[in-house]
Amino acid sequence: MKKFKIIIISVFALITGVSAYGQGFYTNLGYDISFPMGNTKDFVSPASFRGFTFSGGYFINQNIAVELRWSWHVFYDDIPFDVYEEGSRAISGKQYRSINAFPVTFGGKYVFGDSGFRPYLGFGVGPYKTRKRTEMGIYYVEHRNWHFGLTPEAGFIYNFASGVGIMGNVRYDYMMKAGDVGSQGNISLSLGFIFSGGY
Repeated sequence: MKKFKIIIISVFALITGVSAYGQGFYTNLGYDISFPMGNTKDFVSPASFRGFTFSGGYFINQNIAVELRWSWHVFYDDIPFDVYEEGSRAISGKQYRSINAFPVTFGGKYVFGDSGFRPYLGFGVGPYKTRKRTEMGIYYVEHRNWHFGLTPEAGFIYNFASGVGIMGNVRYDYMMKAGDVGSQGNISLSLGFIFSGGY
């Protein structure tokens, strides 16, 4: 896991450095608000206001880009005092539930237009690391899994100065079942800055 983090950070550092000077390279840092869907919502229902995305990519031409993206979304909920049953056991108390999700996806974008406000459609696939945790008193249950996931997205890029702009998008992150954890999903709204060396 530590080596994986070092590799990801190194790749993004390289992309960030090149984007400042290289034609076609770009980086994006965005703040995310995420809404749980499906099994994720069954476990933690409130929206998450704790999330961000960092991505770097390269425009092959004026309209087509390839991109590597890393995000972190934190979902949290506390469940009222009650009696909870698991198999033949029953325990009473207040539950605290959380999911930390770390998508790492590689994909592409098709960006319409050539200047000003430019809408786009995108798609990505890759590994998703999740940590699903339930706490009750001094006890807790935690599941850590790697999922395979995919993410369609739609958004826009608006350059308001040379090499600097705004990127906004809506993404759906879908994670397939892994281990004892079923499929997970969330919709995220992201808004942030994009720094580019061209296009």
